[in-house]
Amino acid sequence: MHAPGAQPFGIPWAAQPPALRARSVLQWHWATRGTWTPQRWTLDFAVFLDGEPVGAQGLSAVGFPVRREVATGSWLGLPYQRQGLGKEMRAAVLVLAFAHLGALSAVTGAFTDNIAAVKVSRALGYHDDGQQIADRDGARVLARRFRLTAPPDMQRWPLVTVSGADDEFLGMCGAADPAGHQALPLGGYPHA
Repeated sequence: MHAPGAQPFGIPWAAQPPALRARSVLQWHWATRGTWTPQRWTLDFAVFLDGEPVGAQGLSAVGFPVRREVATGSWLGLPYQRQGLGKEMRAAVLVLAFAHLGALSAVTGAFTDNIAAVKVSRALGYHDDGQQIADRDGARVLARRFRLTAPPDMQRWPLVTVSGADDEFLGMCGAADPAGHQALPLGGYPHA
C-alpha cells in the first residue's frame, strides 16, 4: 500500500502481520456498522479493477443532518497508484455525497509528505483549509487539511453511476431531514 519506510496513515496498520491486519480490518468494519447512526457514520467501499480488489474508499460524517459535511479517506495498492484511480475513487464518493446525500462540503487531509494524496485533492478542486498537528504512530507531525464546497463542478469528474441510494439509505445517513436540505439536482450531470 505504500513504499517501505513511508507512513501515510496515522496508525501503521498496513505494516501489521497478515493475521493481525485481517483481524483489525474486520474489527474496524464491524465497529463502523455496529455504531452507525444518522449523526455519525462511516461508509467504506471496496475498489476493484478488472475484478481484482485494489483499494478502499471511505466516506464518513459527524452531525450530517445539520453540518451537511462529509470526510473522505482511502488507500490504494502500490501497483495501482499513479494511474488516476485515486482521483476516480474519491470522485465517486463525492458524487454520492453531493448529488445524492445533499452534502454542502467535503473535507480531507494528508500528512505533508503524502504528495499523492495532496495532488488528488487539488485535482478534484479542493482548496487549502489549514494545517493541524497530528499523531502518526506516536510521532508529532504536520498534516494539511483540504475542503471542497458545493456545488462542485461534477461535470469534469469521471462517469459515475450511483445505485441503492433509496429513502431508507438516505435516512440512515441523515440526508432526509426536517430542515429541508436537498441533494443537488442531477439534470445536466453526466451521471445518474
